[in-house]
Amino acid sequence: MNTRSIIFIIILLIIPYFIQVLCRRISFFNFIGSVIACFLLGLLLGNFVPSFLFDKSAVKSFYEILVPLGIVMMLLTTDISKWLKASLKTLFAYVLQVGSVVIAAICSFFVFRGHLTGLPDITGMLSATYIGGTPNMSAVKIALGSSEDLFAEVFIADMVASSIYLIFIMVFAGRIFRHLLPSFTVSSTSVKEESNDKVLFSSLSLLKRMRNVTISIIIALIVTFFPIVLHKIFLDRSEPINMVFLMLSITVFAILLSFIKPIRIMPGSFEAGDYLFNIFFLSLGTLVSFKDIITINTTLLFYTSCILYGSFLLHFLFVWIFKIDRDTFILTSVAGIMSPPFIPAVASALKNKAIIVPAMVASIGGLALGNFIGIILATILSKYI
Repeated sequence: MNTRSIIFIIILLIIPYFIQVLCRRISFFNFIGSVIACFLLGLLLGNFVPSFLFDKSAVKSFYEILVPLGIVMMLLTTDISKWLKASLKTLFAYVLQVGSVVIAAICSFFVFRGHLTGLPDITGMLSATYIGGTPNMSAVKIALGSSEDLFAEVFIADMVASSIYLIFIMVFAGRIFRHLLPSFTVSSTSVKEESNDKVLFSSLSLLKRMRNVTISIIIALIVTFFPIVLHKIFLDRSEPINMVFLMLSITVFAILLSFIKPIRIMPGSFEAGDYLFNIFFLSLGTLVSFKDIITINTTLLFYTSCILYGSFLLHFLFVWIFKIDRDTFILTSVAGIMSPPFIPAVASALKNKAIIVPAMVASIGGLALGNFIGIILATILSKYI
């Protein structure tokens, strides 16, 4: 790695901080979210910064390290007991969301089979994304060994489809579904609102923030390298570690560590993990050319839309059958299809803050579920190609 590449990577490490500041202060950036903003800025850097100033292979090696570390940090904050104690109605609605994604993904797979290359991997990545979030797409991509080009195409297709979904949710969903589903009642949630970890983290001194983030990184490194050490000790040392084994192992170990309260409630783990994924998508953007976007695979975009919108319609059908209220339906849909940061914004649009906590709990739980379901689906469906 040359000096220019090192400087470029340092710049990539710093930029997401300013993106996150813009997201907090400017409504437009807050609306599109830091992940998309980072990807778009990375796209500009990758297409307008002369290629001799940075080594793309070095950037690729750099960002691949970030994914397992980011996944571990975000999962360390998962409160499984709270997830199970959350409003039964909210939890049930989220389970219906997960089931809807699986059904839509399987049906879409058999309809599009033979029309797209790498369809099992695509299905696994999209399913994981719409159950957990964008970090799961990265994790499943690494676990399955999918190509960089395929991952970039899937991410762009998801970005387009998800943007349309988010606009619909923010502007139209509340008005449409209030005529089709029951109204929300306070009894629909049993989880009291708590202080937000981001508020707690922002209130800490700089020294304490640095301490917490350092501890989180150390824990994430231990969790990430522990399966690798086990592989070297008990299996063939000459063989590279199976990435499916690695991603599932770190998911399980991170969840187990989340039962240790001091680790789980330590402010900064989720924020640090989120920051690493901002760096990841900024880095990914530098490797994508405008030509890739202009020549977007319309079949892939249609396939992505079938899974996303198909699962949304199935989810609505299920909640309608079980008479679940409008706000619980919309928030659990956002919890799965989007990610935790979008929940407060949508709850604000619905003028209902009472369901934020259980929806956030469900969404963070989905980060754990997404890896398992995405990898399992891709593995099973690969046998039908």
